[in-house]
Amino acid sequence: MVYPLPLSSRVEGSFAYQTVKDRLPVILTRVIDHIYRDKDIIAAKYGEGARDECKEITNRLSQLKNELQTNKPLKIIQPKRNPGTYDDSEWWNNIFESYCEVHGEVPKWYTASWLYVECYMYAKIHESFYIRVIPGETNAHLHHYDTDLHKTFSF
Repeated sequence: MVYPLPLSSRVEGSFAYQTVKDRLPVILTRVIDHIYRDKDIIAAKYGEGARDECKEITNRLSQLKNELQTNKPLKIIQPKRNPGTYDDSEWWNNIFESYCEVHGEVPKWYTASWLYVECYMYAKIHESFYIRVIPGETNAHLHHYDTDLHKTFSF
């Protein structure tokens, strides 16, 4: 049986293209704005150290948005360093490596499967809350923070 190619955003005007070009950057912008706007509330709830983490997170998400909009290659998902938390980074990285082997290239935002890159974006949003700029450290305050992503799904 021959299966159709997965939807990707290679074709301008397609659903996948519009999703990657327009909808995903809006979702990232909403998360960035939420964290930036509510950093004082977050610091009051999670401790003063959370304020610095908010800055790190918004910087990482801004970089991710830039990588998306400029069709940069995707990167591996960093493993969690928090004991006792579910870590799916190995699963994500196996998919990443399989893609590289099958296609002979690193996946990019506008060439890989639309569904893969959209799910990858959410994995990277999650990653931004548990990876610190300081190697070996975790975001002690915000690694379980709920970004209210359900509010970003309005089309």
